[in-house]
Amino acid sequence: MNEEEIKAMIEKAVEEAIKEKMPVKEFTPRLLEPTHTKWFRDENGNASRSKMGEAFDGDGVKTYQIWDKVRPICTAICGKAYVRQVSREDADYINDVADKICQLIYDSRIEFKEMHK
Repeated sequence: MNEEEIKAMIEKAVEEAIKEKMPVKEFTPRLLEPTHTKWFRDENGNASRSKMGEAFDGDGVKTYQIWDKVRPICTAICGKAYVRQVSREDADYINDVADKICQLIYDSRIEFKEMHK
């Protein structure tokens, strides 16, 4: 075995060892992205100027907290713990549920603001 063959063999062994040790990121479909974009992003991707952002006076922390609560509610309705566990076949249904919840939150917030003008 010459020097180049030994180097190639070592490089191959190192690559295989690295592949075994490195975690493989699981593909997680962004099933709720259409609803998230509709309620929590404007046409430029800005969260504070989105529908929900404007309802909550541009409070990014509050809108983040809202979305952080909507997601698990939707997945629980589908009998799952995480969005990544929801099947692609249920994508339309989970988005419909998320949209209804966001609409209720939005309407309730607007109604509350009107009452306290």
